[in-house]
Amino acid sequence: SVVVEPKVHFFEVPRLGSYFAVPITIKTCLNENAFDKAFEERVRLAAEKATMEKDREDKLREIEERREAGEDPEELDKIEIPSIESLVEADFEMTEDHFVLCINTLGQDRGLTEEQRKYIEDWAKNFRENWGRAEREALNRDIDARIARNQADDKYKEEFGETENENENTRIEEEFKDVQEIEDEERDLRTNIAKMDHARTVILNDHFKPQILAFKEEKVIKMGRLLQAVLYFLGYQKEQICEPETNLLHWKTAKKLLNDEFFDRIKKYEPRGPKGGSYPRYAMIPKLEQTLEGFQQEDVDHYSLAFGYLFKWLNLTITARKGDINLRREAIRQKKEVRAKAEEDHKQWEDERNNQLREAIEEAKKEFDDHMAEEAAAAEGEGEGEGEAEEGEKKEPEEFKFDEEAFLENWDKDNPIDPIPAEVIDDLDNDYELPSEETVAEE
Repeated sequence: SVVVEPKVHFFEVPRLGSYFAVPITIKTCLNENAFDKAFEERVRLAAEKATMEKDREDKLREIEERREAGEDPEELDKIEIPSIESLVEADFEMTEDHFVLCINTLGQDRGLTEEQRKYIEDWAKNFRENWGRAEREALNRDIDARIARNQADDKYKEEFGETENENENTRIEEEFKDVQEIEDEERDLRTNIAKMDHARTVILNDHFKPQILAFKEEKVIKMGRLLQAVLYFLGYQKEQICEPETNLLHWKTAKKLLNDEFFDRIKKYEPRGPKGGSYPRYAMIPKLEQTLEGFQQEDVDHYSLAFGYLFKWLNLTITARKGDINLRREAIRQKKEVRAKAEEDHKQWEDERNNQLREAIEEAKKEFDDHMAEEAAAAEGEGEGEGEAEEGEKKEPEEFKFDEEAFLENWDKDNPIDPIPAEVIDDLDNDYELPSEETVAEE
């Protein structure tokens, strides 16, 4: 009673009312576990029916042959003929969800009539019954859709399986048609890109593109984490894919992304070259690889060949992307080594140049000093024989001069050196590097 509840404070005289709640327990079957068991049961039952139908036809044929051979009709009528009517599909595995339907007239100074209470009870009953019926119908449609899809996949593999393998090999051969020599790492990269291109072509063909779009009509989606990885890789945001504030796939929202833009992003994705921009941690290659580790190609193909090609394309594309990153980083590392070696060579060259200049100056200065000493000695001898010269006849002393510019020009010509390569800038591969723990904490 809200009137006597001490936690409820009334700022004026309260107007009373009524509150009525009806529990609703719903048996639900729209989940992966129920889907898997129901699918296996339907496949098993279909196989048993086919076997029983064959046995029935064989038994009827045998009876007819024995009847024509003149055997007693009464005895023949006693023979038990298998009936497929005895085969019944097991019920879906159900789990319970609990809800409460509530109605109130609080603050209205009136109660709920018996008719109103009965209306709510009937509505809750109708809700419970129709919800269960709707889920059963949806699960039946999903099972039938998968059976039809698997049959179409089997037919596709039978008709085009070998052709697809040949097309993939042809695409690889075209990649290396005019190549003479190539490093192993580059060969692996180009092979993966050729396979990736082929898988992409298959995804976009008239068989698998409509099949992927048809998943939007299904209520239960298996391998949702695989689809999440594909969507993250193509640049879709977590808010577009997951339940609010969780990492769980929200299929009702995510399936809207399976449209022409989705296929256009697959078509335009290029694994080569730097990639700047901002990438959330869940969309980075190392994180996506962790997700893909939980899947096997055979299992994905068994569920859906279309999903199998998506899985194959994503794996090949990530492998090609990593291969390109590693090749470019190795090339940059080598360029940095060349530049560092050139800088060291230039330093040694500059040191040698300065040493040679210093030695040349010292040698020229020594020769100048020796020459000046000889001239001074000669002048002194002449002065003793002729007497002292008049003060105005004295010669101005010579100054030492050295043409550094000419020396260096000649030295540079005799000792050429290649220029230092331009500064090497690291490529941005923001889709590959995981952020630091501090960055993750800030996010």
